[in-house]
Amino acid sequence: STRAELVAARLSVSRGARVHPSAVIEASLLLPGAVVEAGAIVRGSILGAGARVEALAICEGSVLGPGAVVQRQALSRYCVLGPRAMLGGTTQLSVLGPGSSLKAGSFAMDQGLSGSVRVRVGGQLRAAPLGLAGCYLGRDTLVGSGVWIAPGRQLRSGLVVLGPQALTDPSVPTDARLVSVVDGKLEPR
Repeated sequence: STRAELVAARLSVSRGARVHPSAVIEASLLLPGAVVEAGAIVRGSILGAGARVEALAICEGSVLGPGAVVQRQALSRYCVLGPRAMLGGTTQLSVLGPGSSLKAGSFAMDQGLSGSVRVRVGGQLRAAPLGLAGCYLGRDTLVGSGVWIAPGRQLRSGLVVLGPQALTDPSVPTDARLVSVVDGKLEPR
């Protein structure tokens, strides 16, 4: 790194934040207690107090609330992680509510798994404008390893989703807390 790169990186790091020497920090703000581990990349992001980007993870254009964690080798692009949210998988254009968790090997993306992005409007599935829609995980929602969440899906608070399969149907059972993905739909366990 050149001296200019090191100075620019330091300007974005608040006192009390820790950055490993091999990490890359660009155009970001790290609040006190934030930690960026070895080989991690943080670009255009805000890391709240006590937030952590673990080794070899990538965090771009994202906002991490206090105590949020982007786990080892995970990817967060253009996302908001609420306080204490944990991201172990890959997500883009998503919101993880406070205390929610997307485990390693899971995906919540903004592009269709096949065909156009569809959302429920008036009880029917319709193509989304521009084919773009992100995902939302409610407070304390846990998505287990191997689950793919198709765009435009909103998972209510307190839900536990087990896989491994692609969640393509946006409807969520209202009376169940523990669900599995079966043929693209959430089914109570």
